[in-house]
Amino acid sequence: MASEARILQIIPAQGWFALVRNAETEEEDLTPLACFALFESRDDGETMHMVRPMGWGDGVMQFCDELDGFVGIMHSGTSEG
Repeated sequence: MASEARILQIIPAQGWFALVRNAETEEEDLTPLACFALFESRDDGETMHMVRPMGWGDGVMQFCDELDGFVGIMHSGTSEG
């Protein structure tokens, strides 16, 4: 059976950022999120639900948790360190 995946709902992510580490420089950048997506995947009869961060990159909307160097997410009201 082929796997299926779809977005069920999106929620605005105002004030949220993806934290991404550059592998070459080890510097961390904050990338603004556009939304959170309630994501459903089905594989071999098993259904899973996840909330995944999404943002703009290279002119397309993408899942931030698939970016190279993705560390996590944080809100603008959260202090680092």
